[in-house]
Amino acid sequence: MKKSLTRFILYDIFSSHMPEILIQWHGTDVGKLYQFLPGMSKMGIVLYRWFWRRMTKLTNLTCLMNTPRMFPILKEFGFKRIEYREAPWAKKRYDVKEYVTSHLVILFYIRQKFNLKYENWIYGKDYLLALKKNMPEVEWLLVTGDDDMRKIYPHVDCYIKINRMPHSDRNKINKECEYNDIPERAFDVWNKTFEESIKEITEWINTNRDIWFTNKENKGSF
Repeated sequence: MKKSLTRFILYDIFSSHMPEILIQWHGTDVGKLYQFLPGMSKMGIVLYRWFWRRMTKLTNLTCLMNTPRMFPILKEFGFKRIEYREAPWAKKRYDVKEYVTSHLVILFYIRQKFNLKYENWIYGKDYLLALKKNMPEVEWLLVTGDDDMRKIYPHVDCYIKINRMPHSDRNKINKECEYNDIPERAFDVWNKTFEESIKEITEWINTNRDIWFTNKENKGSF
């Protein structure tokens, strides 16, 4: 899982025409366009927005996004040419041995690499702590971005992602779980209270618990 960066490809920059620029947008890149994010300099974000507003006027920009949820935000900011491109890792199936446990194992991802205050916030560490407290019988398997997922996926019964911002959507792990037949869900929490979100996630787990245990039994004895 690589650091989220804006990537550029410039064409005809030395010609008399406005340069053509291809931009691949990721979650944090888009988030800084409309919200001050925890752990990040407000002045840095102001300058970031000023830069991109200038770029929309001085260049022909084509924005590549890996989730349609980014479209209205980029459009409102001033970008006119926006295209959807599915990330190259979106379809990956692992041929791995399955493990069967007698308890529920839920996967949770919190990147821990660059800005811990921001990463703990955006990936929902507070939600993880609350869920662990409410459901101590569940094993919450935390990955941070440096894990070999081929060794992780065989152990998990489902994956939960927290969507903290309106543009957030399903990520790499969601899509890999889908292609490997592992139940997964991304929960929008930005439009609910913390308590409402915890209740929704808990109810979803409890509703599907019996189904997941049936799947375990079909895979083999505990």
